[in-house]
Amino acid sequence: MRVIGPQGRPVEALQRQDTLDRIDGPMRLRGMYFYLADAASLQECLSGRRWPVLIDGAHLDLERAYLAQGEGGRWVLATLEGRFVMHDGEGNRVRGFGGCNALSGRVEQGSDGFLVKALALTRRCCAGAVGAQDASYLAALQATASRQIVGDALRLRDAQGRVRLRFEALYLR
Repeated sequence: MRVIGPQGRPVEALQRQDTLDRIDGPMRLRGMYFYLADAASLQECLSGRRWPVLIDGAHLDLERAYLAQGEGGRWVLATLEGRFVMHDGEGNRVRGFGGCNALSGRVEQGSDGFLVKALALTRRCCAGAVGAQDASYLAALQATASRQIVGDALRLRDAQGRVRLRFEALYLR
């Protein structure tokens, strides 16, 4: 594989930087917007990536317009203008998708373990294998009592120490 630099010439060596390059904004993102239980996200059309949307500032106007069209919990096509930010308040939140239903909630970690709390989820009727997968995922998440990070993997264990869920970080190659 060859890496081509900004001037169109091959790059001979790559070096790791001490800090991340910031992506300046604002920028336009077009995709499917979703809001439920104080959790908002945008699944971008171009990349297919799903991004959390910070519920702050101008988002409140978007939230009001979205909810004026009916209840939350549905996907709508939207074009948002914004920027990527690091937000310290997100460290205790969990968001996910079990195959049919989206979920969000909080995690609490203390000396006595790791708990997933206050889960809010969509209540779509899911039949067959997808419904069973969704129910199994939710049950495993609610049974979480501890967490372990090994390399690029997060393991969520129940009170008996059994691994109930395993998440692995994937990187673009």
